Amino acid sequence: MDAFSRISKAYEWALESANYRGAAGYLDPSVQRPPIDFKRYANIKVADYTITRSKASDDKRMVRQDVEIQYFLLDRSIVRTTMDHQVWRYSETEKKWRLQTGLPDLPQK
Repeated sequence: MDAFSRISKAYEWALESANYRGAAGYLDPSVQRPPIDFKRYANIKVADYTITRSKASDDKRMVRQDVEIQYFLLDRSIVRTTMDHQVWRYSETEKKWRLQTGLPDLPQK
């Protein structure tokens, strides 16, 4: 679980530093999802990332986290808050944790 804590913290840092391409590197490439439109993140700056719930499976190979994310819409100086429900799985073949869910949905309206 120490490895998960390090990965989770690195993912948080990537989001807070607006490195959305870096954050996307934590996504599981085997999960089918639409292509990421990184342009939509250009107007967003994550201000706060708070894990409100974290639960590991019995075998410690899956973690579900609820994260409250506060972010700025830079063009309008508006602060918004959203919840991100994450599922992380440990890949035995890669020997690393991968995010099954996508990047957080950060609505701009």
